[in-house]
Amino acid sequence: LLFGKTGGVWKKVLFDNLCVAPFLCLPMAYISKAAVFQKALLEGLRQYVYDIRYNQLLTKYWMIWFPVQCLTFTIIPENLRITFVAAFSFLWMTLLSTIAAKTKTTVTTSEA
Repeated sequence: LLFGKTGGVWKKVLFDNLCVAPFLCLPMAYISKAAVFQKALLEGLRQYVYDIRYNQLLTKYWMIWFPVQCLTFTIIPENLRITFVAAFSFLWMTLLSTIAAKTKTTVTTSEA
């Protein structure tokens, strides 16, 4: 809707990776995690910023999602897009869990 049917792959991919993910999706994941573990929501945002600065969260996100989205919108047939994106979402969630666990270990170790 925002870009129309002929908005171009690059506009869609850049908007999602540079605007939506870093300012909406990823912070919400950290805020949700903080809420589930009954921590302050601000603590979730602090962990998000920490992971960006010290664990290369956005770099890792972009290494996966820039190519995946380019392939999704150019090469992958429409009937296979959900399966294709779901497979990489599983990979991303595994990597995100690893990064988040690393944060907890690093913070705990540095406090000791």
